[in-house]
Amino acid sequence: MKAALSARRHGRLAVALLLALSAVLYAAWLAESLLDTGEDPVRTYVSELAAGQQPYHALFQATDLASGLCALLAGVLALLYIERRRWSVTGFAALAVFGADTAVESRCPLTCALAGDPACTALDAAGRLPTVDTVHAVTSAVAVVSAITALLALTAAARGGLPWPLLARFGPRLNVALFAAGLWVGGAVIAFNVRQVNLWLGLAERVQLSLISAGVLVVGVSIAYAAPRTSETNVDQAEGETGIEGA
Repeated sequence: MKAALSARRHGRLAVALLLALSAVLYAAWLAESLLDTGEDPVRTYVSELAAGQQPYHALFQATDLASGLCALLAGVLALLYIERRRWSVTGFAALAVFGADTAVESRCPLTCALAGDPACTALDAAGRLPTVDTVHAVTSAVAVVSAITALLALTAAARGGLPWPLLARFGPRLNVALFAAGLWVGGAVIAFNVRQVNLWLGLAERVQLSLISAGVLVVGVSIAYAAPRTSETNVDQAEGETGIEGA
C-alpha cells in the first residue's frame, strides 16, 4: 500500500508540474511585446503570430505544440493517479482533449495573417483559403471549449469535496470571467466575419487565452498543494506507529 500511495503522490506532482509548464507555454504569445512581429495585438488573432509567413512562426508553433503535449499528458496521468469522481473525470478528460487539440492546432497553422493582412482577409471572404485554415479554426475552437469545460468540471470537483481549496475559491471567478470573455470573442468574430468590423478582436482573444492559462495554472497549483486524503494520512500514521513499536 505504501508503494501505491507513493506512486499516487509522485503522479500528482507530475500532473501539477506538467500543468504549470502547459500554462506558461500557452501564454508564450506574451513574448510579442518583446519581438517585432508586425502585428497589432488589439486587432489581430493570436494565431497569426504562428502563421507560416510570420517572422517568428517557428517559435510560436513550437510553444503551442509543447503546451498541448504537456496538457494532454497531464490529463492522462491525472485520470490514472488522482482520485476519480464524476466531475474530476470529466475535467481531466476535457483537459486531455484541450491538450490534444492545441497540439494539432500548432501543426495546422494559418497560412496568412487573417485579421492583420487585408489580402488574406479578402481571400477568406472569397472562400479561397486552403483547408488547413479551416482545420486550424475547428481545432482552436474545440481547444477553447475543452479548456472551459475542464475548468468548470474541476471547479465543481473542488467544491464537491476534493482537497483543492485554491481552485474552490478562485475557480468560480475564473469561470465567470471566461464566460464573459467568450461572449466578447464570439461577438467580435461574428462582427469581423460578417461585416469586417473589428471590435478589438485581438484584445478579446488575448484576455480569453490569459484566463485559460491562469485557470490551468490554478489547477496545477491546487493539485501540487492538495491536502492528503484521510486514507493516506491514516496509512502514514500507522506506518509511523509501527516504526516506533519496532524501535
